[in-house]
Amino acid sequence: MSDKLFDYITNNDASHIDEFGWINDGEFCVWVSHLWLYEFVEGLKEIFGYGLFDEGGIEVNMQIDCTCIDLCVLLGGYLDIETVFPKEQYQH
Repeated sequence: MSDKLFDYITNNDASHIDEFGWINDGEFCVWVSHLWLYEFVEGLKEIFGYGLFDEGGIEVNMQIDCTCIDLCVLLGGYLDIETVFPKEQYQH
């Protein structure tokens, strides 16, 4: 799963993700254009399965041209994001 997530975030051919990186102390965020939000969620479901959103979803930060999603909150039960994206390498 971690390799697939890394590839999905860093090699995003469809440009779903505008930016990504660690902010604050413990948030690994991705900024997804509103236009590509559905495709981004579909890609995550392909990697982690449909159960990813069984808990009723997560809170996001909707901005003027994108949605900021904290993957630590979304994927915390699936893997340790810092093992995939070390903080010292992926600061935003």
